[in-house]
Amino acid sequence: MSATRSAGGVAVLALASDVPWWGRLLLEPKLNVFASLPCLRRWGPATALAVAQIEVEPSGRDETFWVTDSAKTAPDIIEELGRIGFAAEMLANAGGLKLFTLAGFVQREDERLVEAPGELKGVIGAASMPFDV
Repeated sequence: MSATRSAGGVAVLALASDVPWWGRLLLEPKLNVFASLPCLRRWGPATALAVAQIEVEPSGRDETFWVTDSAKTAPDIIEELGRIGFAAEMLANAGGLKLFTLAGFVQREDERLVEAPGELKGVIGAASMPFDV
């Protein structure tokens, strides 16, 4: 991920990992997830995320990436997120951290996320949703 800290640097990191690398992005707010791969829905679910020192902006058809250290089960977290206004799906789980997608473009500062489960938690980026051709 060190390549992402230089201008124009991009890292493509696998989600299938025993190391929850996505949690490190909470400590590096200049780095953002800006794409999920594969980008075509027919190629299957997301297997990797692209990260760079880039500001992400809404595309109109986005998903936001959100991390939590909550010990609750994924269904319980999804239910709690639903109560505060988010449609969520679990994307990855490793090392005590869980990575979810939230439907739409969600700002890091969204006040509703204060009520979300977990102590170490936050938005780590957003990307246009995979599409069909």
